[in-house]
Order: sequence, then C-alpha cells, then structure tokens
Amino acid sequence: MAQTGLIFPGFAEPAFSGSLLILYRSVHGDPMTDFPRGRNIPKQMIALCHDRLNAKVSPGTFADHYISLWKSARDNGDFSLNHQDRTILRAFDEIFTASDSYEPIKKDRDEYTIGETELDAVINRALTVIKKSGSGWQ
Repeated sequence: MAQTGLIFPGFAEPAFSGSLLILYRSVHGDPMTDFPRGRNIPKQMIALCHDRLNAKVSPGTFADHYISLWKSARDNGDFSLNHQDRTILRAFDEIFTASDSYEPIKKDRDEYTIGETELDAVINRALTVIKKSGSGWQ
C-alpha cells in the first residue's frame, strides 16, 4: 500500500513494486530523493502541467502535487526571479490558485471552485505565458 504524507502531504506514490516502481520513478522521479532538492522545482511543476494536459496525471493528483511543489519552490527561493519576470510568477500563481480551487465532484462545487475543464484551461493559458516569456522553463 502506498504511503501518504511523507514527502508530498496527501500525495501517494502508486503501490507498485519491482520493475513497475522503477519505471514509474524513471518517469516521475523518486519523491524520497528528488524532492524538494536535486531538481529545478519550477521545471518539475511545468513537467507536471504537461503530464496533466496529456492526461498522464489525474486532476486531483495534479492539484495536490502542484500545491506541494509550489510551496516548496516558494519556501526554497526557487521563484527568486528578477523584476522583469513577474508575468512568470503570476502564471505559476494562477495554476496554484486553480489547483487549490479544484473540486472533482460537480454537485459539491460552488462559485469559488472549478472542475477539470477549467483547471486544464488555466494550466494551458499559464504554460503559454511561460513559454512566451523566453525563460527556458518550457
């Protein structure tokens, strides 16, 4: 059974073992060694966004993982960009806000929560902004 909360609060690595776990970690990294250091967290966040848009990650898993990465990037100073890159920071923040507002159950949504379609639209718009910025984080 997968453990939750060790590295990513509420995020469980799939309950794979053996070669499947090795394959999973080769694609997604090993949360025990790759998080929060060892990789560029904003690039991890962008890769996670691409995985979401390509339906490799469920919206709920995406939201939990992205929020954890965003908080770590903020706390570790990975967003220490110069003043000209405020649009990039806003793009990352928009994805964070959308992730925090995600509600998978339609009947439980209110005016402040969004569904999968809206989450994906925010991710797509933000990635376009990041790509146009020429930051190299694509």
